[in-house]
Amino acid sequence: MKNIKRLFAFIFIALSLFTWLRDTSWFTSLEDTIPLLMSFALFMWLSKPWETSDVVHKPSSVVAVVGCVFFTSAFVLNSTLLFACCTCCIAWLWFDVFCEGKTKHLIVFLFLSFPWIALSAEQLGWIFRVSGATFAYEFFTALGFPAEQQGTSLIISGVFLSVDSACAGMNTLQAVLVMGFAVMYLYLEDKINIALNLFLLTLLAWWTNALRIVVIGFAALAAGEEFALGLFHTWGSMILLVFMFFFTFLLAHLQQKWAKFCSEKVVVVVAFVYILLNLGELCSSWWRSPLEKYGWLVVGVWLVPCIYHLYKNRQLRCNFLLLSVAILCTFLGCVGDLNTLCYIGFACFVYSLMTKINATTLLWAVSGVVWMPAFSWLISYYITNHILLPKLCIVSITSIFAIRSREQSVSISLKLSQLAAAYAIFFILAFIWPFLPHREQQRLFDIPKKGFGFVSQDIALTDREQRSFGKANALKRFYKVGKQEFILLAIDGTKDRHAVHDPHYCIVGAGWKIISARKISHRGGDLNFVKLQRGQQTKEVVYWFAAELSTYTSPTRYWYETTMRRMTLGYLYQEPVLVILQTVNSKPLKWNKIFDLMPQILEF
Repeated sequence: MKNIKRLFAFIFIALSLFTWLRDTSWFTSLEDTIPLLMSFALFMWLSKPWETSDVVHKPSSVVAVVGCVFFTSAFVLNSTLLFACCTCCIAWLWFDVFCEGKTKHLIVFLFLSFPWIALSAEQLGWIFRVSGATFAYEFFTALGFPAEQQGTSLIISGVFLSVDSACAGMNTLQAVLVMGFAVMYLYLEDKINIALNLFLLTLLAWWTNALRIVVIGFAALAAGEEFALGLFHTWGSMILLVFMFFFTFLLAHLQQKWAKFCSEKVVVVVAFVYILLNLGELCSSWWRSPLEKYGWLVVGVWLVPCIYHLYKNRQLRCNFLLLSVAILCTFLGCVGDLNTLCYIGFACFVYSLMTKINATTLLWAVSGVVWMPAFSWLISYYITNHILLPKLCIVSITSIFAIRSREQSVSISLKLSQLAAAYAIFFILAFIWPFLPHREQQRLFDIPKKGFGFVSQDIALTDREQRSFGKANALKRFYKVGKQEFILLAIDGTKDRHAVHDPHYCIVGAGWKIISARKISHRGGDLNFVKLQRGQQTKEVVYWFAAELSTYTSPTRYWYETTMRRMTLGYLYQEPVLVILQTVNSKPLKWNKIFDLMPQILEF
């Protein structure tokens, strides 16, 4: 028994010392050192007395396996963060085996006593800097100030501000997390929700950092750069730090007052708000797309079983396994700019509120795909009119069966405590992702304006086109190649992918009938040629997606490449450009001859 205790103590002390001393660069700064010493002192003080039980309890096999994975990965990746996680796993096992009843949530103070933020979080510091600079840029732009952002540098009305590494807020983050968890323990003791507060305190540290950049920007505009970056930089930051501490106490007080509410219901409400905020394009499609007209009615009918269930039970209960799927789908849809995943996330969230999980309600949940624009896009290849009626029939039938279902429910849920850390990570990433810089491109400028055998003239976009394209870059030109005339419309969705749709979907939605369609092949890929008719009017259209030195016509390939590009912050794939050529009048054109005389249009 004593030998086992000594072995545990030796491993814990040895690994702790190794984690602290493997890189002593964090000793050079008092700002980095004090929060670590405070955190370790809190861990030792709050967890005493260190009395061990005579009975050896069975350790958690999951924690043991995770600890081994952390230890192996730490040596392979040479990561202080992973060594800190491994040490925390050993402390967890100690509490499991020898200290029955010990509050394991105190391990968070041990975790924060290691210098992983100073040594392993350079990327996190860069994210804080860039996202803070982006927030300040958007803020001053919204107020009407002429602003320009270049990475972590800002130029506001001619005043230059640089958000350097000292402004990353990493020291603030370490101090806020240590002090914040100490305050939370003072108010809540063993009822503290570590995952929730990790998210809230990190968000508070980021907000303070971003607000400091904005305040310094205002000071520079009002009194000059010397004042803003001198005395005000120090004392202004201290004042904001005091306000941050005040809000930390306020968070702790609110959680003490509504301790029960701050667990399951808060996660459900936060998830609902997050998922709802990503449904903007769905609401927009109801008014913008003819094929989605009255789509809100289909959604309303589909929601009836869930509303009936909540009204009947008079309480908010949630299946957290389904909620996890909902958050994951929404997060991936948001990161990849793929609306369909966000809609699937909403459907999973609604289904998670149903206590009846069986075959009938599953069929009802799956029928939710009919109110998604992707369903209208697929069915538009076969049916162009009266799409609303079959949608209503499908959701009405499945909703009636879901309400009247008497099948036995299947238990497929998990506890909130098992998923809380994952929720915190998702919410933190979801918050900071829009502020991360993505690689932009200016490919529309590569489209030739004139050359041998052709000339062109730019055409201004209409108000409707500008609203439809949003932030996306769009180019509209009139071309004359020999005696043949056509209009080019090119859309680069780098800044707003939702401005780019499958042209077939837009053509059918606009009331055009496709008379004939064929592919035009060239050495770089394929183009789509369609001949259209609406009433007495006819038109020819050629369209394709222009990738890097190639062309293709598959919208699913476009969605895949743009989604992967956004998930990798622009490092994987180049943003394809949608190119549409259409005749000026009903006169047919010799498209092959146009491409022979103007091959540059296929190679930009």
